[in-house]
Amino acid sequence: MDFGYPVRLRRGCSLDLKRDIPDDPRYLSIIEHIQIQKQIINETKLIYLSLGTLTTFGIKNTGKFFKKVVSLSKLTPKWQFILSVGEFYDINCLGQLPPNVHIFKRVPQLHLLENTDVMITHAGLNTITECVFNEVPMLAYPLMTDWDQNGNAARIVYHGLGLRGVLKRASPKIMKKKLHKIFDNYQFYKQNLEKMHLKFDKKNNSNDAVKIIEQILINKTCDSLMYQNNNCNAKKTNIPS
Repeated sequence: MDFGYPVRLRRGCSLDLKRDIPDDPRYLSIIEHIQIQKQIINETKLIYLSLGTLTTFGIKNTGKFFKKVVSLSKLTPKWQFILSVGEFYDINCLGQLPPNVHIFKRVPQLHLLENTDVMITHAGLNTITECVFNEVPMLAYPLMTDWDQNGNAARIVYHGLGLRGVLKRASPKIMKKKLHKIFDNYQFYKQNLEKMHLKFDKKNNSNDAVKIIEQILINKTCDSLMYQNNNCNAKKTNIPS
């Protein structure tokens, strides 16, 4: 299910697993509340939504999608939703929120994924990588159709890491149906994520990156020497006899 790439350019996914240190009291309080609620009510789920940091490129579509997710939350009062809407979206546009919806401009994503049951994502590669490392099933809605997100979403489905949808066609009922499908087959997705996590770990612990960099440096050095040699030959042919 993948394309062929030159071997020297292939690399396993990498990320800084220690970059997020949560320090927002409101965020920490909400996470604690949800953890307690999960112990009391079995049906409690935490669904995290983020469409990435580049939502300014599609602020109109993202705004509509955020409203659909808020409508979804009203259909599923036992599910808790955390939405990260970015710095440029006006939260007031969402109106009065139900008690199971929590809005943030940004969140400590790695920490949040440790507590998340499903992530609704734009299928950016960094986010997919972080979901795999935390073994969180995904519901992908690509935001930018001319970027890599469509292909990434297809791979999420192909490898059994989650489901995908079309952003403009999304509705609260359709999203609810897709999320229920993930929860009904939760172990299937978790097992596939665990396998992919192991593959990522293997790649991250290898020397592939060092070899790739060394090969690039060797190639650049060879190209530079070849360029200098060609210049020298050109100057020699121009020397008058």
